[in-house]
Amino acid sequence: MTFSTLPPEICGAICTELKELGDHLALLCRTSRNFSREAQRILYHSVDLRGRKMRAVKSWAHAVTQHTHLAERVHALALQLPLNIDSLDASDTTKIVKALRKCVNLKELRGVHGWMTSGCRFRLQKFENLLYCKDRWDDDFWKEQTQIRVLSLSSALPSFDNQLPELIALATNTLRDLPTKPLQRVETAPHRDFSALGQYSQTLTTLNVRGHWAHHIFSIPKTLAAIAGSLPALRNLGIVELKKKHMLYNYNPTTLTPILQEKFRKLETFVLQVRNVQRFLNPDGSTHNMAFAPDLERLGADMLDACPTLLRAAIGAEVIPGRELSCVLTRSSGGGAIHAKAGTTLDFEALDMFWNP
Repeated sequence: MTFSTLPPEICGAICTELKELGDHLALLCRTSRNFSREAQRILYHSVDLRGRKMRAVKSWAHAVTQHTHLAERVHALALQLPLNIDSLDASDTTKIVKALRKCVNLKELRGVHGWMTSGCRFRLQKFENLLYCKDRWDDDFWKEQTQIRVLSLSSALPSFDNQLPELIALATNTLRDLPTKPLQRVETAPHRDFSALGQYSQTLTTLNVRGHWAHHIFSIPKTLAAIAGSLPALRNLGIVELKKKHMLYNYNPTTLTPILQEKFRKLETFVLQVRNVQRFLNPDGSTHNMAFAPDLERLGADMLDACPTLLRAAIGAEVIPGRELSCVLTRSSGGGAIHAKAGTTLDFEALDMFWNP
């Protein structure tokens, strides 16, 4: 039996085993028709082009525009288009829009401008919109979007009364004009006051706070205390600093572990990613130096010891520009030994409980 005569179910099983190795799957497309069909089914089902050059985006857009069967296989698409869409060549923008209109079975779409969905026939369940004007919520496209459960918007929140009946997760920089429907997951920018989220205290299980921190205005410990005051029943919490600056901060004995111990009685996962914190100082005078890998592990272990319900603590730090450290500590729900895995980057996407819990 040769590759060309293998039955489809065998080809599918092999492709499934190799789905994490995209290059190998692409090569299998050339071995036989059965392999090509099964490999394309996997390669085009979930397409993540974030961080890729525009050449790769155009290549994908050309493929799905020219081949309807490939476009119909796409169920999830993630791009990373610039906020200023005018910085793209107009012809490239046109190619992307045409490709989107071909992907009729799309369920998850990230990293595009809302106006680019005009004329599309897909029904989304997850949508990340870079920029959208409020008046576009009346477009025919949005009148059909009744299945969205996860929505990310930088601004211009829609009227939630008559739209998006299935919404359970919302990412927005503002905490104004929030929906009254019971949300389960929220992602937002750093704030001093999280009381607006108190309306979800009985339903909200996941909160991500991601953005540019002004440590001299609101500290991470104070932010944790503010969150706990409104959402004491959280199960998943992420604190993520996005931008590296020139000044480093040292946190005094108002440290993290007592807050986790006293305020969060149900927390199961905690992600902390800092880029401008030199060290956390403990009340007993000891320190956790965020430029020293063993200290990241000790800080994570202290968090797990302080919070009995915590099953995973993930810590990332960038004290020296361009040099990141990370440590992910886990334990089973029944307690037992703590397992630590150190690294040089913290893959927040893999740990995120907002998009893919």
